[in-house]
Amino acid sequence: MVGADVLAHFVAHEQRALAELRLAGRGERLQIDHAATDTFNDGAMLAWRTLDPVTARAAWGASARQVVAGVTALAEADFDRAGSLAAALTNNTYGHEQSAVGSRRSAVVARCR
Repeated sequence: MVGADVLAHFVAHEQRALAELRLAGRGERLQIDHAATDTFNDGAMLAWRTLDPVTARAAWGASARQVVAGVTALAEADFDRAGSLAAALTNNTYGHEQSAVGSRRSAVVARCR
């Protein structure tokens, strides 16, 4: 089912991001093998292949609520580029624009309320 495949992809990456935040909060780094991204995505889709649409949507909803809770729980200090959280997240290879991180957090938190 294509819809479940898309939701599986979302959830897999959401949960990995949450794991990365949990570890970063302890000053640790999640080791991500970026060369194995296809295998990671394939595994997520295989795990969800048999889910019916109602179950898939419910599982994605639970994951999305966890992301909202995780972002909402972050303190303003967690967005300091010189802080311990940022130091632990240095394995993030995405080219995010860091100057707007605080305003993005505020926007996400505002939308979630």
